[in-house]
Amino acid sequence: METKRSRIFVDAVDGDTCTLLVGRKGVCVTLPLSLMPEGTSEGDVLIMTLRRSENLRRSSRRSVAGLLEKLGERADASN
Repeated sequence: METKRSRIFVDAVDGDTCTLLVGRKGVCVTLPLSLMPEGTSEGDVLIMTLRRSENLRRSSRRSVAGLLEKLGERADASN
């Protein structure tokens, strides 16, 4: 399973949000500060790791399918 890592520069922290420059191209992203590691401040460099999870994907699909089935049953009962 492929894992992707990117370097993140914390450009600014403004109240509850932070502005990040992601990767070599410095793509600008604004996120809630609550998603960052505790103590994150302007000028910090973070490493972001992304990895797909097939287990979580399957689980999510099953949950959504169950909800859609329940909604379909409700719609059938109200007709």
